[in-house]
Amino acid sequence: MRLFGIIFLSASFVYWTGAEDVVCSKKMRKVVTIEEGESFMFKTQPGAKYAAKSNCQVTYKTGPSCPSIQFSCSEFDLDSKKANCNGGDKMTVVADGKNEKFCQTSSPDVTATKTLKVVFTSNKKKQSSGALCTAQCASDPSTTTATTATSPTTTPTSPGAAVGNNEYFVSLSGSDDDGIPGTESSPWRTLNHAVDQLRMIRPNPPGPPDEATITMRGGVYFQTSMITLGRKDQYLTIQNYEDEEVSLSGGFPLDLVWQKQGDVLSGSFYGSCSEAYYGNYRLLPARSPNIEEWGPNRNIAKGPYHTVTDLLVETDTCKRNTNAFSQTCPEEDRNGFIFNDEISEDWQYLNQTKILIFQSWIAEYAQIANISVENGRKKIMFQDRLKHAAVGDYAKAGNWRFLIYNNLAVLDMPGEFVCVEDGGLAQFSFIPPTDVEASIPVMSNLETILYIQAASNVTISGITFEHNSYKGQDSWNFADAAVKVVRSEDININNCMFSHTAMMGLYVKDTSHISVQQNVFYDIGYHGLMMRGGNMTEDILLANNYFDGCGISRFWQPVCMWVHYDGEKHNVYARNNEITNTANGGIMAKSGAHGANFWADNGITDPGRDDYLLHVEFNYIHDFGQGILSDYGAIKTGVQSLCDNATWEHEQSSCHTYIHVYNNLIHDGKAYENGENFLYSDASSSRNTFENNIMYGTGSIALYHHCGVDNVSKNNIVHRTAAPATTDTHNIEYIWGGCARSSYNFQSYSNFNNIYLLENSAGMSFYKGNDRFDQDSPDFYKNLYWSQDPNDINSKSFPFGLNFTEWTKTGNDSMSEWANPQLEDPSSGLYTLGPNSPAFGFGIKQIQLDNFGVQKNVKLFYKKN
Repeated sequence: MRLFGIIFLSASFVYWTGAEDVVCSKKMRKVVTIEEGESFMFKTQPGAKYAAKSNCQVTYKTGPSCPSIQFSCSEFDLDSKKANCNGGDKMTVVADGKNEKFCQTSSPDVTATKTLKVVFTSNKKKQSSGALCTAQCASDPSTTTATTATSPTTTPTSPGAAVGNNEYFVSLSGSDDDGIPGTESSPWRTLNHAVDQLRMIRPNPPGPPDEATITMRGGVYFQTSMITLGRKDQYLTIQNYEDEEVSLSGGFPLDLVWQKQGDVLSGSFYGSCSEAYYGNYRLLPARSPNIEEWGPNRNIAKGPYHTVTDLLVETDTCKRNTNAFSQTCPEEDRNGFIFNDEISEDWQYLNQTKILIFQSWIAEYAQIANISVENGRKKIMFQDRLKHAAVGDYAKAGNWRFLIYNNLAVLDMPGEFVCVEDGGLAQFSFIPPTDVEASIPVMSNLETILYIQAASNVTISGITFEHNSYKGQDSWNFADAAVKVVRSEDININNCMFSHTAMMGLYVKDTSHISVQQNVFYDIGYHGLMMRGGNMTEDILLANNYFDGCGISRFWQPVCMWVHYDGEKHNVYARNNEITNTANGGIMAKSGAHGANFWADNGITDPGRDDYLLHVEFNYIHDFGQGILSDYGAIKTGVQSLCDNATWEHEQSSCHTYIHVYNNLIHDGKAYENGENFLYSDASSSRNTFENNIMYGTGSIALYHHCGVDNVSKNNIVHRTAAPATTDTHNIEYIWGGCARSSYNFQSYSNFNNIYLLENSAGMSFYKGNDRFDQDSPDFYKNLYWSQDPNDINSKSFPFGLNFTEWTKTGNDSMSEWANPQLEDPSSGLYTLGPNSPAFGFGIKQIQLDNFGVQKNVKLFYKKN
């Protein structure tokens, strides 16, 4: 095997702090030169919150070997009352003379070819958690940096017949030598080389007459460098050959000389540790306690778990023995905890052993710094403090759980591996899985396999992207993916597969006229697909994709689709997707900061379905959540602006989303503690509409408007089934969720034309007892209630401990009735209203039932069953 000369340091096992990393002090001026391959951290402060009156300025310059600088942030929260950042805390980024301001949770992702200046300033008022960013050398999209070590770029001497029909071929049996024309009979060897050759053959930039196709023959292509497409690569299609399966792998095979000791195989290589795979298996970092069952597309964080014995520091607001859902623990508890006998200070490479700490909707990795015994108590300390929350902050939701990963002392079951680094040499040990054919392990290497930036008219079809790595810190991440598409237009990605990723499968930002259809996302480390669009972004279609396995190994609120749209167009659609096997939610939909009068200001007096800004419709989401995290939604909506605890003026000017959640089918969620909600508008976001959706099976809250105003739930069917609950699942607990009585946030929503069908109400309440259900807000009317148990009409399951008759007499649920809706056969999933259903008299409309999930006439090339 060829050993790679470039040695990486992988954040999966080692966090490396370089000499040019920047942690802002209150007043700072610094200049950093970045060379090829370099990446530096930028952090607004050393502690939990940044200081008042900060002024930190860092100028990044490209060195001779670096074509451009990319600056992006994985964590970002700067306090500002105004979305335009005026008067508040902000980060100003000046890229090649162009000035942009960022604040609240709107983070930068900016590229410069010469200099990039970052200025962080804060006022003397409220401070937030700040920003964690990365400045790194990035490839110039107008030139290629993706050449193989053995195949230098050359000009083809005889393009031959390929020039005439503009189709070129790549094959594992081909060659990148001089004079190879790239024809079907004489193909090139690598995609990198093919892209280089087309840049020489076609004009710069190419136009419609220069349209070209690169067709790849079947097989696994191990990429030694990232493929970059830009302006020189317009009007280009990259596709598989007929029905042959093509994989672009960001890893390399560990074809080592193996030493065997018992069941364990061990070898070493020059390079760095990252995620590892064995055939269709994601190898499991050796863990304690052992997982109950392991195999393809399984989540590495399923139980059983170890338990934190005690806190480093207890206070009046932070106790180890508490039943509180959450509490406020001191900063010292971010640095470690007290444990029993699960870890020994005698373990080798203890500093490369990881701990996963569970909170509520997030679980966070930490690396061990040291273990000691003080006053008879065993104490573990982390190398870096926890970012999200202190140990114990989410006492009930996290339940004091932790897992141990990556140490030879716990390598004891098939499918596990350990990788540690020592002086540039990586030592790899694993126990091969017993239920698959013998294979060569693959170590992931590239963080991004394909990067499309500032390109147009590019199609990617029939390609698998797999085995990418992640070398950053564990935190929020809104940039790292196997495939990235940034500031481009007219992009089509179809019939591809994204699989075995460390972070996201596909990341799209500020790209218009993009179609992502008929793709399979399988065994994804973090989010499956993230789309972030600004005000100029339009025409986005994310449709007919199949997601199975999201948040497999990263746990900062992972979802299969994260759609964040700040623009004001009406043509952003996430539709007809199927989502299952998630660690957290299914779809996160977020909108920019719009005002209550957005429709009126745009001349829309009678808004209809097409007038919403973001459309989440006809999706099929099932079996979401793995009993690992808590507090999420099968479909969750929110707003970019900070709207919790906002003034009325801010709520009216910046908190309306105009998101339409329409005609989705959702069933069976599973949280660890609670909060596997079906439809969930959160954090005081407003103008969210839930319409024509069907919900049934296990879960927590069916319709949850967590504060905010002008929210709507209408024409939905909530079917509370009577399937027996298990020790870790339960049927729908609450039908409605709202704003807590103790909250000062604003609330108004309407709930009408819904069908609430109960097989029984045992263990169920229509309302959360601590939520507000007063006369003014929310507004219920013209709903239809029915139960197969005739006694349920007298159940005290309505707000204020009332039964149905008493509840409707309060005037809050006017013109509603307890009557059989005459659905065809809901226990079999047939929700057709009978011809004489009383629902029609209420204005309830038949929900479309034949269009959930991937459409029946759509073939997914990489979906095997």
